[in-house]
Amino acid sequence: MFFEGFRFDAPELKQRTGEAEFRVASTGYFEAMGIPLLRGRLFEESDAPGRPHVAIVSRSLAEKQWPGRDPVGRFLQFGNMDGDVTGLRIVGVVGDIRELSPESLPGPVVYVNARQRPGATSAFSVVARGPGLPALAEPVRRIMREVVPDSPYELTTIGAGLDRAVGSRRFNLWLIAAFAVAALGLAMLGVYGLVTYAVSQRAREMGIRVALGAEPSSLVRLVVARAAWLTLGGSAVGLVLALTASSAVRGMLFGVTPADPRVLGPVVAIMLAAALAASYVPSRRILKQAPSAALRDG
Repeated sequence: MFFEGFRFDAPELKQRTGEAEFRVASTGYFEAMGIPLLRGRLFEESDAPGRPHVAIVSRSLAEKQWPGRDPVGRFLQFGNMDGDVTGLRIVGVVGDIRELSPESLPGPVVYVNARQRPGATSAFSVVARGPGLPALAEPVRRIMREVVPDSPYELTTIGAGLDRAVGSRRFNLWLIAAFAVAALGLAMLGVYGLVTYAVSQRAREMGIRVALGAEPSSLVRLVVARAAWLTLGGSAVGLVLALTASSAVRGMLFGVTPADPRVLGPVVAIMLAAALAASYVPSRRILKQAPSAALRDG
């Protein structure tokens, strides 16, 4: 529980209080974790133990407690999480994180400076950014021996932790993706074959049009445009059906929605390309023949 400011008038108490996670971070933590700075500043070396205590809040906390206002410069007091009730001045706002799992909603967080509020903790993390675990293992071990020589620790990567969190879901999505690619391939073959057959059925019509003086290029554009409109209409129906059934995979997705145009757009483009190729190639082949041959073959 935290309290904004230092006034605790009963009528305003509810509006001036809130809940947030309490985190202790050091200088460089946000850069190492890739958490972006949205407003204000991060912790600096000048934030020494004897200086006024500072805090950084997450975006979700800023939007919840100070909607439409700038939280930088405001004061808050956290509810004695570490035995220190010194007030905190907000100096920055950072992006939200998903701490428990990829699908968990980001929660409000208050970060305090580790030099000013070391507190008592049973576990902490040392984050290092570099070329990889083999290159960083020995420097990290040396630092850990200096900081906590008698405490056990485990070396791992953020990627490994993410793999453990999404391992089963990733297998399911790969399986679904394999079936989706197979279905897309079959759909492309079906569209290509159907459009090719439809164009070949118009060979007699095209021969008559050429015999009557029609330009072959205009006939090609006519056939291709008709195939394109039919494909776009079929794609629209397919998109509606796909969005209707999207609830089955919504819970497996992270960072993308079933209706994401970056996913659906290429699918429509692939189907449209197949239809255009299937209409252009046979129509050009038919029009290269003499009108009498087209009439005879039709």
